Amino acid sequence: MSLEPIVRTSLKEQAIAKIREFITDGGFRAGHRFYSEKELIERLEMSRTVIREALKSLETIGLLQIKPGDGIYVSEASISHIVDQVSFGWTQNPERMRELLETRVMLEKAALELILSRSQPIALDALDRINAQMAAAIENGESIIELDIAFHRSLFQLTGNATFQELSEVISAFFHDWRDQLLDKESGYITLRDHEEITKAIAKKNMAAAKTWLEHHLSVWERLFEQ
Repeated sequence: MSLEPIVRTSLKEQAIAKIREFITDGGFRAGHRFYSEKELIERLEMSRTVIREALKSLETIGLLQIKPGDGIYVSEASISHIVDQVSFGWTQNPERMRELLETRVMLEKAALELILSRSQPIALDALDRINAQMAAAIENGESIIELDIAFHRSLFQLTGNATFQELSEVISAFFHDWRDQLLDKESGYITLRDHEEITKAIAKKNMAAAKTWLEHHLSVWERLFEQ
């Protein structure tokens, strides 16, 4: 009696894999109408229940959009759809957070490389403005959490790469709940100094200095996750 759910789950995963193949191999693009539920049942020779479960899963992760009375459409897959599904389990696991920190460092270094590889002038107005706002907030005893997030968001925006920008939002979401343990007034001054030095290094197109200050800036998280 306990085998039925296992079989159903297995079939659902098979259906998900095949539907992904249909999307990729069939040349479907975001906004395109996809196969109907009936067509998928016929193509995969699976039950309506299995197909519906697979479609629901693919809609949950943002790959498909099901419009009742209209049809099934391919969505523009968004990285941010995964955050709510995994963030709680990950943020409660220090080892997982250390791995995420390593990923964050690599991504932000890659962002710096992309920014500094461009031949055109780099517009640093947003970073300068955020740094000034952060200095004022620290002096007034105000929270700088949102300004810290804004600085790193603006850094990714300088890449001009939409995927980098979305990855920035995902990474930021994982770290958000930990920031209040770090950004008190004393550490706020350190954060501001790091941000200012990163900004100066970018302005001078000094890749080594920018990466060094970035690593220093993010190293404080390592100590937090070791507690």
